[in-house]
Amino acid sequence: MNFLIALVLVLSSVSYASTKGKDTPSSAAGFQAIYPGTVTKITVTGTTARMGAGVGTAVTIFRVICTEDSYIKVGNSTVNATTNDVYLPADTVEYFGIQPGQYVAAIRDTVSGTCHIAEGQ
Repeated sequence: MNFLIALVLVLSSVSYASTKGKDTPSSAAGFQAIYPGTVTKITVTGTTARMGAGVGTAVTIFRVICTEDSYIKVGNSTVNATTNDVYLPADTVEYFGIQPGQYVAAIRDTVSGTCHIAEGQ
């Protein structure tokens, strides 16, 4: 039993040591929390809706939660969401990568609601 505990401790320290101090692209790095930034609400109906302005220059991730089942899409200032895009069930928190200046668009599944989008770094 003591051998197994020692083995687990050694393996966990090797795993930590092998990643400590290495540069990892933000798109591949894990995260535990984001620095919250601007929060935008968009009303989601049967027609696509998007943010009024693109995300900030330092934003690389955003958190979204919608009050009703919705579809989400990220893109430029003319982005339109359709029912073929990423499905987000109601009251589900999800995180997505995003490039500075991009927009988030959403469209409802069957019932209109609100999507709350929080920019993060």
